[in-house]
Amino acid sequence: MGDALLSEAEELRRQLLEYEQLRSGEVKIRNLSSLTDLPRALIEARIAGHVTQKELADRLGLAEQQIQRWEATNYAGVGVERMQNVADALGARITEKISFGPPARANRHARSQAGRNADAVPAKRLRSVD
Repeated sequence: MGDALLSEAEELRRQLLEYEQLRSGEVKIRNLSSLTDLPRALIEARIAGHVTQKELADRLGLAEQQIQRWEATNYAGVGVERMQNVADALGARITEKISFGPPARANRHARSQAGRNADAVPAKRLRSVD
């Protein structure tokens, strides 16, 4: 039980560090490895932009509770067009590339998990892409 508590405490520390990096402007870009990464990126864009859930709701003409539900469920069931509206309201620019090749269904989950491990890129390691 002690190990489980230590593990949970470490996870909370990691999440707090990620939040602080977003709020401080240290993280400016998030690399997406699949479309399943988009919901988390939208939440991070809101945090990095110092936009509250209420402010985002106001920009979209929605109730704050709607934004809370979307974020709590990682935008489950929210369509691509609506997610684009959220990105636009946050001033987030999505520039993901798509590569064509043979289907790799078994690797999709692995790529998604790998992307989660390297999703926040500190600003000092970024280069401008225009």
